[in-house]
Amino acid sequence: MSTAINQCHGKDGGSPADNFLTDPRLCHFDPSSIPACTIGKAEGCLTAPQLEAMQKIYAGPSNSRTGQRIYAPIPFGAESPPADKDTVEAALFYPLRWALNENFDEAAFDFDRDMQAVDARVGRIVNANNPDLIAFEQAGGKLLMFGGTADTLVPFPDALNYYERVVAAVKTRSRSTGEPMVADSLESAQKFFRYFLAPGMGHCGGGPGITDFGQAMSATQTNDVDHDILTALLAWKESGRVPEQFAGRTYVDDRISMERPVCAYPKFPDYVAGDSHLASSFSCRVHERGGVAQPSQVYLN
Repeated sequence: MSTAINQCHGKDGGSPADNFLTDPRLCHFDPSSIPACTIGKAEGCLTAPQLEAMQKIYAGPSNSRTGQRIYAPIPFGAESPPADKDTVEAALFYPLRWALNENFDEAAFDFDRDMQAVDARVGRIVNANNPDLIAFEQAGGKLLMFGGTADTLVPFPDALNYYERVVAAVKTRSRSTGEPMVADSLESAQKFFRYFLAPGMGHCGGGPGITDFGQAMSATQTNDVDHDILTALLAWKESGRVPEQFAGRTYVDDRISMERPVCAYPKFPDYVAGDSHLASSFSCRVHERGGVAQPSQVYLN
């Protein structure tokens, strides 16, 4: 268990028995609270260079010249690297090799000059930052977005930022078009777009927390609107049944080892009482919105 989880579990809405975080935004871990190594390297302490590296990782990537934020940092509780690190790195670095050159040195990446070159070459092809979904909404579209709070590859704050930008766009549109002003732009956005965060889930699955609510397409999943996100999406579009939460599960050897609600943001499954492995011990409750580092507008092309 990471030091951040050790300090924050049970204080973020989840259970004190969790080995993951439910809402990492409520974790106020300070890396400098880890003891400094006094002689060389040792267990349970950090050297000065290690502390500096950890602080930079938690701060996330920024332009080395202007200081503008480029992307979301990994959240507390998502420190564990993917199991197949080499394969993942090869997959993630391909846009950089495409935009720069086949033999670029990632250790020498310039977060000013090189980042501009990457955005200029592949930004319009691979980025999905436009929050104006009016055409999609007016065509009758319904959208469910999901992620995990322990995703190291695509940190959930980036998706949360995007969702909040969509909400803001709904409000802006009402002002500019002369439509009746919406009292709650979140409520208006949720009529066609909902965002679900699975506590402790990694990238699309895996991780120490909830790993299955239909997105894994596993042989063990239950194909109904309460357990399967695709079935729920169809029901929302075809019969108007609005998805509020899913019965998330974790399986070990094809047996359910844990259940917990996966709630529509800004709700999170707060621990009430009882066995932390049972969904009945939790209730979906509203947490404060936003609260994550936001990228500079220049990097939202």
